[in-house]
Parts: sequence; structure tokens; C-alpha cells
Amino acid sequence: MTDLSGDSINKFVDKYGHALKSKEERVKDAVKLLKVMKDFGIPPNDAGYMEIKQKLDEWIQGGDKWSGRIRFSRVANEAELELPIKPGREIMMKILAPKTRNRF
Repeated sequence: MTDLSGDSINKFVDKYGHALKSKEERVKDAVKLLKVMKDFGIPPNDAGYMEIKQKLDEWIQGGDKWSGRIRFSRVANEAELELPIKPGREIMMKILAPKTRNRF
């Protein structure tokens, strides 16, 4: 698939000319992650869900790799998220258990 100038719209390369994840790969990975979040019980109207969706949208459009923590307000958890740009690497999301206070 090409744009009006004839350039491929699905091919991303880094500044050295190395191939990066295609737009198609990024979309597949993003859909898979959103399904996992739904199965985990994270509602789409949660602020953390919406923040991840925004990060995914930017990443799909050719954004750089990203990693960081996202807080979910409705399920009282945090997640560490990593969006890779190299082909063959999967999105990594680790759900962290809520912090509890120890009383002595």
C-alpha cells in the first residue's frame, strides 16, 4: 500500500535504515493488548486504559519505542508497559499488584 507520493505507508525505518515494526504489526500487537486488558477486567473508560490507548495510537503511527508505568484508577493496579519498535519483539505489559500497608 502506498500514499499519494508512491511511498509505502506501512514501512518504517530507523535513522540507519534498519527495518522497524510495520504499521500492520503494530496494529495487530495493539489489538491483542487491548483484548488482554478487557479480559483482565480493565474497563475502557478507566483513565489508565485511555492513556494506554493514546500511547498505542501514537506508536502505531510510527512513534518511537516507549516504556513506562500506567496507573489504573478503577482496578487499583499499575502496569509497566513497553512498546518495542524492532520486528519480532512483542509488547510487554506487566500488571503490578496493588500496594498494601503492613501494620505492626
